Amino acid sequence: MIKAETEGGYSVNIPYTFHEYRLLKIIGKGSTSVVALVENEKNFQLYAAKIIPKDFKFRNASAALL
Repeated sequence: MIKAETEGGYSVNIPYTFHEYRLLKIIGKGSTSVVALVENEKNFQLYAAKIIPKDFKFRNASAALL
């Protein structure tokens, strides 16, 4: 598992593989997410995956209720 942090300070734990994709490297960070270069394990095509921490979604949902 790779541990990364967004520019906004949210920590993100990214597994090396998920579903049919393999993590190659982190290519960017934003205030709420991390962008990773991933490879499809079946056809070897490259994609960018935007990864948003779960706790960010819960924090925003609870703030909207206030």
